[in-house]
Amino acid sequence: MTDGIRLVFPAQPLEQIRLGTSRVLEAAHSWHVLADPSHHALHLPWVRACRRLPDSLRQQMRENAFAVRTYLPAFLEAGIGHPDATIDEEATRIRAIPPRLLARELVLTLLDWPWQGDLADPAVQSQVIAAAASQRDAALLRQIFDDPAAVRDRLLTVIGDYWQQGFAAEYQRIEPALHQAMEDAARILGHTGPLGLLASLVPEVVIDPAGRSVLIPRSHHHQVAIGDHGGITLVPSVFAWPHVRVTCDHPPWPLTLTYPIDPLIRPLAPPLVPGQLARQLRAAAAGPRLELLHLTSTQPRSTRELARLTQLSDAAVSKHLQTLHAAGLLTRQRDGYYVLYAASRRALTALTHALARYLNAPPPDEPRDASSHPRSAQGRRPGRSGPATADHPVLEDPHQLLCPTLAIMLSRAARH
Repeated sequence: MTDGIRLVFPAQPLEQIRLGTSRVLEAAHSWHVLADPSHHALHLPWVRACRRLPDSLRQQMRENAFAVRTYLPAFLEAGIGHPDATIDEEATRIRAIPPRLLARELVLTLLDWPWQGDLADPAVQSQVIAAAASQRDAALLRQIFDDPAAVRDRLLTVIGDYWQQGFAAEYQRIEPALHQAMEDAARILGHTGPLGLLASLVPEVVIDPAGRSVLIPRSHHHQVAIGDHGGITLVPSVFAWPHVRVTCDHPPWPLTLTYPIDPLIRPLAPPLVPGQLARQLRAAAAGPRLELLHLTSTQPRSTRELARLTQLSDAAVSKHLQTLHAAGLLTRQRDGYYVLYAASRRALTALTHALARYLNAPPPDEPRDASSHPRSAQGRRPGRSGPATADHPVLEDPHQLLCPTLAIMLSRAARH
C-alpha cells in the first residue's frame, strides 16, 4: 500500500466540507517561502520585495524560521473558521490554546519524533533533545519544553511585525483571489464533489474514485474517515504552492487540507460588467470569428495567414479581426511589414470566468497565451503560411476552443 495520508469521503460528502482562509496561516506560508525560496520559484518576486523589510525584522524571521521551514504548527490554523477576523483577533484565538497542546506541534518543526511516550515526561524530553540534529535545535527544544507558550508568543510577535511591515499590503492584493477560490471551489464541489475539486492537485495527490478517497503521499501511512472527524476544512492558499498540507491529528486539531490555488501563477482577470460580457459574446458568437480566436490562440498570425487558413478573403478576415479587436479579445502588434493578431489570454480568462460565475458553473481552464507559444512569430514569415497542417489546423468545430457553457452562450448570442 502506498504510504501517505488517505482521506476517505463519505457517500454524501458535501455536508462534511467547509471552506476557509486565515491571515495568520497565509502569512506563515509566505514566511516559509522566505525561509527556503529555492523551491518556490513562482514567489521569487515576493522574496525580492521582502528585501526592503527592516534588517531587524529580517533577522528575527531568520532566527525563528525553524517554525515554518518544514512543518507549520497546527495551532496557526486557529483562525481558519473565522475568515473575517483581523490578524490580532486570530492571534488572540491562538494564544487561548492551552500550553499543553503546543509542545508537540513545536517539536515537530524541529524533529520528526515517533511520539512514543508522554512529552510531559522529563525522560521523554531528554530523549527528544538527544535526537536533535544540532546544538541550536537542542536549545530550541529545551525552550519549547520549558515554556511552550513563550515560544508561541514569540512566533506570533514575529508574524505580527511581518504583517505590519509588509504582508498586510500583500494580503490585501491576494485576498480577492482567495475569496474567488472559495467561491469557485463551492461550485466545483456542487458539480463534481470533493474528488473533482482535488483532482486539480494531481500529481501532488492521488485520486481513488472507487474508494472515494484522496491520498497525499507522505513517509507514513494514516487513513482518515472524514465523517468520523467532524468533517474537513479546505483552505485555498496562494503562498502554499507547491505544497499540499494536511492536519489530521484530530483531536485536538480540526481536520484541514491546505491547497495551492491557480491565480498565484498569473494576475487575476479583471471582472466584467454585464455590458462588456454581452459585447464580447456578440463579437465571438460567429463561426468565422470563433475560428479566428482559435487560430490566434495558438500563435500570433497575420491577416494574410488567417485568410489562407480559413479560406476567407483578406477583406472578410480583416473585418472579423477588427470586430474581435474592438471587443478586446485580440491584441495586435506590428512585425515589420505585417500586423500580427493574438488572442488575449487576459480577456478570454475574464470572459470565461465571468460567464461561469453568471451561469453558476465551475470555472473553465484558462486558454493559453498565443504570445508564449513555442511557435511564435519570431523567426518566421507570417505571410508565407502553407495550407492547413497538423501544426496549423483549420478548426472543424470552433466551439472546442472554450468551455461547453461558453459555447452554449455563444450559440444563444448568435441567434439574437
